[in-house]
Amino acid sequence: MIKLYLNTKLMSTSNIPFYLGNYKFFTLNIDESNDILTFKFIFYKHDNTHIDLIKSFNRSEYANNIAKVYLIRKSSKDDYRDITLFRKYNNADDPYSISSNDGEFSFALVYFDKDITYVIPRFNFQDTYTTNGETILIDFNNRSAKEVLFDISPSALKIRNIWLAKKESVGDTLDVKSSVSYLESQIDILYKIIENSGIDISNYKEIFDAVDKTSCLKVKDNAHIVNELLTNKQLVRTRQKMYRKKISELN
Repeated sequence: MIKLYLNTKLMSTSNIPFYLGNYKFFTLNIDESNDILTFKFIFYKHDNTHIDLIKSFNRSEYANNIAKVYLIRKSSKDDYRDITLFRKYNNADDPYSISSNDGEFSFALVYFDKDITYVIPRFNFQDTYTTNGETILIDFNNRSAKEVLFDISPSALKIRNIWLAKKESVGDTLDVKSSVSYLESQIDILYKIIENSGIDISNYKEIFDAVDKTSCLKVKDNAHIVNELLTNKQLVRTRQKMYRKKISELN
């Protein structure tokens, strides 16, 4: 089932690129059948001719993902030729990493929940509707489509909170240089153990010689390395525990 959310307050037509150039107006129909979500644009020109643009997406490919939908145009004359659906959020990826490029216009946010497909356009289209779902008019109150989605879908909000829990618990508080430093120490120690183990390393002698010349063990003693492991590496483990705890609470 589709739930299509439209803002009760129309945006200025100057903010909508389709009203420029060769097009008089357009319609958008969103349909879902057998787990296939289909967007159908009809662009009406001033001479009353029209161009149809249809694109379908299989919801199974985007399950539990929030996605942005883009129109892609051929030129600066609003001659749109394609629709693209980008995966935007999930438990692992940065939800703020994908943005539109030149010639692309982001017109809607889509979330494929278990039984419901949420569609939140960034603005109101003329004659926007769905043939087999609900069209719901709400006041966005100057909120973005993303903020509206998090408000109407607890499941989508959960995905966002899981990502934020990971970001806050692990990423923001760690010093990358310190992490690389203790990892480098561990690798150099392993090289030294292998070199002194009696294993035949003749085929890799040049590599081991280079490792030995650049080894961090030349500038760190055992006490320094132990301190790194008990501080920086332990901080990573502690933050990961906090993250797992937050995830269990969210679940």
